[in-house]
Amino acid sequence: HSIHVKEEPVMAEDEDCPVSLVTTANHSPELEDDREIEEEPLSEDLE
Repeated sequence: HSIHVKEEPVMAEDEDCPVSLVTTANHSPELEDDREIEEEPLSEDLE
């Protein structure tokens, strides 16, 4: 019982939490930050 209870939560949390968080946090912020940071300074610098 100990192994079953330990393997279930560990695998589910390790595969669902990190994967979902890493993919979303690495895809949204990286793409949005790169675009906003590149466009913001350019517009302000040109003006």
